[in-house]
Amino acid sequence: MKKYILLLSVVFVALFSSCDKSLNSEIPSLPVFLDIRMDLNNLSTPGSYKAITRKPDASSYIGFGGVLIVRGYDVATDAVYAYDLACPYEKIHTTRITVNENNIAVCSTCGSEFNGIFWGSPAPTAGPAFNEKLYLRRYNAFINDFNIIVNN
Repeated sequence: MKKYILLLSVVFVALFSSCDKSLNSEIPSLPVFLDIRMDLNNLSTPGSYKAITRKPDASSYIGFGGVLIVRGYDVATDAVYAYDLACPYEKIHTTRITVNENNIAVCSTCGSEFNGIFWGSPAPTAGPAFNEKLYLRRYNAFINDFNIIVNN
């Protein structure tokens, strides 16, 4: 009986822990650490965002293509999200997404769009990244007093 339970457990873990390309970004995982003031970076209100493409100080790391910090629309949870700026389809650190007037993250090179960034969803919604299910790389982000901390 113990062998049966052990075998069943191993099969269960193997089935549900497989890597799904659609859940991960193909952007390289490089160190990320930012500790920035919300008020000095215009990140105090929901719907605000800031792209960081250069290290603000010697202790900071900005991943592969830089970091996009987004204050989410969910005011109740004081949501903050962070993504790598590099387009997951192009995979070039200088080919970065930008946020357009409709608050959609867009790659101007390939035309990929990511519509849910203000709700914590780095999923593609149009373009070749959508066709290949390539998500933006998401980083941990949280608010500590008046600062936003981003890391991986």
